[in-house]
Amino acid sequence: EIYAIVGLMEDIHDSARMLERQEAHLKRDPQTRLFDYEGLALLVNRQLMELTRGEKGVLFIIGIDNYQKLYEMLGDSACNGYIGTLSDSVRTDFRGVDVFGRVRDDEVAVFISGRISIDIIEKRAQRILDLFLRVQPQDYVSVSFSMGISIKASSFETFSSMVEEAEEAMLSARRFGPNRCRMYDEIKG
Repeated sequence: EIYAIVGLMEDIHDSARMLERQEAHLKRDPQTRLFDYEGLALLVNRQLMELTRGEKGVLFIIGIDNYQKLYEMLGDSACNGYIGTLSDSVRTDFRGVDVFGRVRDDEVAVFISGRISIDIIEKRAQRILDLFLRVQPQDYVSVSFSMGISIKASSFETFSSMVEEAEEAMLSARRFGPNRCRMYDEIKG
């Protein structure tokens, strides 16, 4: 039996080392410093698999309202720089294990996990919106945002299902006006 435990520990250690190597090779956009969709999926799915009883995974997707207009006015490089500045504005409010990425050109994602109450989730969402609103591009009227949130408490959930839910909640929030946030459970509840 001792050999089986040692073998299992070696397997776990090898798996952890493989994940670290994969993480080191994940693509980050040089201008935004955010993980791309593939990198986000790998990191979030890994954290979802590690959820224990009482823990939740929370995905915030923040969409830039009227992104096409912003893009046409600023151009690709300036838009990417702006999105990088947005993510930097909130990164210091989060832990090192929290994951930041870009789901689409106009969507930034933040993933957190652990023992998190709905109250904390709501405060995090408001804090993100407040910080994003402080960062406005130069020579542009005003940028607004819409946010959707997906919450999962099962290790059997996936990043892609969370993205679908958070995007649906974000689109619902956008219908109520600028700088709004909705949880998927609110629109389906």
